[in-house]
Amino acid sequence: MGAKFCARCGSALAAACPRCAHLNTPEAGFCVECGGPLAALARPETYTPEPLAEKIRSGRRELEGERKVITVLFADVAGFTSLAESLDPEETHEIMRRCFDLMLQEVHRYEGTVSQFLGDGMLALFGAPIAHEDHAYRAVRAALAVQTALSVYSRELADAGLDFRVRIGLNTGAVVVSRVGIDLTMDYLAVGDTVNLAARVQSLAEPGTVLLSENTYRLVEGYVVCRALGEREVKGKAEPVGLYEALRPSRWRSRVDVRAGEGLAPFVGRRPELDAMLDRFEAARAGYGQVVLVAGEAGLGKSRLLYELHSRLAGEEVTWIVGRCVSYGREISYLPIVDLLRDAFAVEEGDDADEVVRKIARITGRAGVDGDDVAVLEYLLGVEPDGGPTAAMDPQLRKARIFEAVRAFLLGYSGVRPMVIAIEDLHWIDALSTELVSYLTNAVANERMMLVLTHRPDWKQPFGVQPNFTQLDLTSLSESETAEIAGSMLGSATLPSELAELLYRKAEGNPFFVEEVTRSLLEVGSLRRSNGGYVLAGPVDQIEVPDTIQDVIMARLDRLNEEPKRAIQTAAVIGREFTARLLDRIAGLGTTSSATLGELRSVELIYERSLYPELAYMFKHALTHDVAYHSLLRGRRRALHGTVGTVIEELYAERLPEHYETLAFHFEEAQEWERAFDYLLRSGEKALASFAPGAAVDFIDRAAAIVGRQPVTVSSEQLVKLHGSRGQALWLLSRWEESAESYEQMRIATGDDEIQQGLALFQGAISLFWAHRFEDAMAAAQRAQDIGRAHDSPAIIAGALVTIEGIYSVTGDQRAASAVVREANEIAARSEVPVLEGFAAVWSGFQSHWRGDEQAASSDWQRGTSIGREHQLPDVLLWTLWTEGLALTGQGRYDEAIRSLQEHLALTERLGDRVFRCRSLNTLGWVYADLCNWELAIDHNRRGAEESRLAGDPEIIRNAELNLGDCYLALGDLEEAARWLEQVERETAQTGAWGEDWMKWRYRQHLLASLGELRLAQGRTDEAKQLALECLAAAEGSESKRNVVKALRLHAEVLRAEGAPAVEAAASRALEVAREVGNPAQIWKTLRTLGLAREDGKSALAEAIATIEGMAAGLSDRALADTLLASNELADLRGRLVGVA
Repeated sequence: MGAKFCARCGSALAAACPRCAHLNTPEAGFCVECGGPLAALARPETYTPEPLAEKIRSGRRELEGERKVITVLFADVAGFTSLAESLDPEETHEIMRRCFDLMLQEVHRYEGTVSQFLGDGMLALFGAPIAHEDHAYRAVRAALAVQTALSVYSRELADAGLDFRVRIGLNTGAVVVSRVGIDLTMDYLAVGDTVNLAARVQSLAEPGTVLLSENTYRLVEGYVVCRALGEREVKGKAEPVGLYEALRPSRWRSRVDVRAGEGLAPFVGRRPELDAMLDRFEAARAGYGQVVLVAGEAGLGKSRLLYELHSRLAGEEVTWIVGRCVSYGREISYLPIVDLLRDAFAVEEGDDADEVVRKIARITGRAGVDGDDVAVLEYLLGVEPDGGPTAAMDPQLRKARIFEAVRAFLLGYSGVRPMVIAIEDLHWIDALSTELVSYLTNAVANERMMLVLTHRPDWKQPFGVQPNFTQLDLTSLSESETAEIAGSMLGSATLPSELAELLYRKAEGNPFFVEEVTRSLLEVGSLRRSNGGYVLAGPVDQIEVPDTIQDVIMARLDRLNEEPKRAIQTAAVIGREFTARLLDRIAGLGTTSSATLGELRSVELIYERSLYPELAYMFKHALTHDVAYHSLLRGRRRALHGTVGTVIEELYAERLPEHYETLAFHFEEAQEWERAFDYLLRSGEKALASFAPGAAVDFIDRAAAIVGRQPVTVSSEQLVKLHGSRGQALWLLSRWEESAESYEQMRIATGDDEIQQGLALFQGAISLFWAHRFEDAMAAAQRAQDIGRAHDSPAIIAGALVTIEGIYSVTGDQRAASAVVREANEIAARSEVPVLEGFAAVWSGFQSHWRGDEQAASSDWQRGTSIGREHQLPDVLLWTLWTEGLALTGQGRYDEAIRSLQEHLALTERLGDRVFRCRSLNTLGWVYADLCNWELAIDHNRRGAEESRLAGDPEIIRNAELNLGDCYLALGDLEEAARWLEQVERETAQTGAWGEDWMKWRYRQHLLASLGELRLAQGRTDEAKQLALECLAAAEGSESKRNVVKALRLHAEVLRAEGAPAVEAAASRALEVAREVGNPAQIWKTLRTLGLAREDGKSALAEAIATIEGMAAGLSDRALADTLLASNELADLRGRLVGVA
């Protein structure tokens, strides 16, 4: 194949077929794909009008290319081949020349550009090279206007016996805009099948019609009346394509108009502005005319505010008329004024000249407008008779008469009844309309008229300031207001916090953006229904900016001068936040840096973030950053990411750890894999040290993915570090199976290094232990112990012993565990590895706690906490802050227990842990139950039960359910208590998964005691007695004094119910053990039993009361103390004491 581009100018030589978009060789006369003619009739630049040409020249970018979403218009003559065969070539050429002239006029009217004239057709683009936020609407309006213009021409040709009709197809999507060539030519290369699909759509259009793809229809829905044609099979597309025939523009011209028919989102966050406008209207009604300017960025709700004002005034005696500026109307004189008059006179599309004249006469007659002014108004609306006086005037005189006539009409009409005149979107206003509006602002002061003008912040109003002027600047909505809008769209009163945060972060309080982002999430399946609402279907790290938003933002970026635009695109690669020094080095701004950044600040694309330690800026909106970033071609982005990483290394060499995460990101995006791997691994270790295991796993997994997919050189030491850090992070997240697998990978990576193997084995054993794979854990720990002893490595030996001790403890072999404790503590201290010392303290404390020696347990666990705090060890603190809470509760030191457990909950939240969080919730439930605060106790235990089910830990679930049973039993709700306790009883009878014997021996003792109390309360004394004896045997066998107390007290209560004489001895024995354990709640409950067992139990009951009062006195939280002192339990004791007396 020959050359595709000109060696001199770089213009494309290969031609895209107008029918199918296939690229053909330069010498081809017809398309090799579909047979269509390729001969070009003229170059686009020869048809480009000078005002538009100047826009293109001023907007051209010396860039390698940009990505843009645009609308592509394909048009061709139906049956052109047959037509050409029947005519002389010169006749054909003349017919097509006139056709193209008509098409060009309409394309340029809406600021489209012609990319190619090929044979019998034309390819026009809207949104490039000049970006427009409404490119789809412009394209459809242009297409409809082309068909209207050609319909007249077709009738002329029909008289000559020729059937001349054009088919038009449109599609919207992404394209790559390449560098500028000579004059006004540009090369456009389609990304994906954007252009191709437009050609396919055009080929399916009937002659004389305009056909839209689904992509284009979605953007103009409501603004254009369309007829759905259903889905059609399209060549080259796997799925059928929805097609729509565009018929005519609708009467709706704003987003609010369109959405009002569907149902608007709640009106939130604008009540003060609406109240201010209503207040100004009252002043205007009284004859003190007002001018209100409403400023706000695109989408902030300017039109919605007008809509709400109009709705509030709907029942009032008020005339409301609206004129709108349009994006393509800056060169159309008086466009918003004409629009305003059409609204005032109720002129409809399709009204003929006579009807328009009648409507003007009816309204101007009521307003008392004289005939000369009426003639001027008719001229503005295009219905003044030929040769009328206005058209014949000198231009300056005509301008003055237009101003006077419009003023006379509006003032006269406001005399009939108060008037609100709204002119929207003044940032698009033409020059003459600007002067006329300024003229009107000076005329309203003493009239019953309010003039409301809306505009964007970058438009500076030229009217000056008058006493009757009010400026309203709309600001972004709050997070709760954002959630309210999204919730109404999703039919949900509340949103999950993750979804609400995502919407606020992306839309940043812009109501239009909120609606579009929400719709986008729904359309792409990122939201799913759950329990009557919506939740994120998965992690959404980066959502694609909806086309509707992208168009608005890209149009703003394209209005920038060359250097500021290049700077903001480069800044977008750096990140949402960037320093001036870094941007200057990368973009090469040099002496223009201050001016360039100043321009970006002045148009409110960025703002100054900080001055210290150096000048830094931030994109005002996340979506602006996203659009600027994605406007760059992928290759350019990659190169810039690499440059950013290298410059950061140079500029911040002395503070490199601060930038590990940033460097990892940039080198990953630059596809510099070895540097990316290095910084990802460093970032993972940094995240671990910062108690952020979730982030650590993300960084490490990204590093591992590089090793798996890219040709990089990684040392065995790096692999050991990678798998070891991943194993630790996963352990902190309670993902123990995955953690064990990572440690196994670490062991494999160690090769023949036995010391490293031993370290990997004992760490893997710990994870296997927590995965409840005790046999595998024991095997790994013993192998590690053998290696440790062979190499005299205290660290490996201690790690293995701590794991072995833990296995014995949880599986109920307390004697074996006790035999290991001392050696584990001694060797852990000798290892000088703080994490091992911490875990040795954890298991030593458990031995004491289980025996009921809470002081000894507390001492061990506080030592573990000190080690964890000193050395910043989250895995140790995850244990010891919770176990400290256990021991402190056991001793009745409730204030300290609550503080420890709340700190533990905060740590689990920070780490992203689920399982240990449930343990703390359950323990807090125990604390509040001891304090007779049943509301808090039930709340915490219920949350513990629900969350542990999600976490999938049966042991914690059953402890929470037992606690709930105890709470309802204390409240006297035997039915609810039975529901929870009998559920645990059934679950305890299970075997296999979730019914393993290792976990039953502990919570079964609790179950036996609680179920016995329930049976006693139900009057089933024999069953209660049997349960008490079973509990006592189990508790004594495992040396659990806490459960011995419960069993002995239950047995004493059974004896009392039976009237047995041994009751006092049984109760006294229970009290003796309760005092050894030291838990105040167990003590007062046992004192109560003893007091009721004795004939004269006054002293025991008095001591029970004093015990509770002492518990309350030790609480700093007065609400907790007051609840305890007002409890039914204390009242019951006092009543019984009085009864004994």
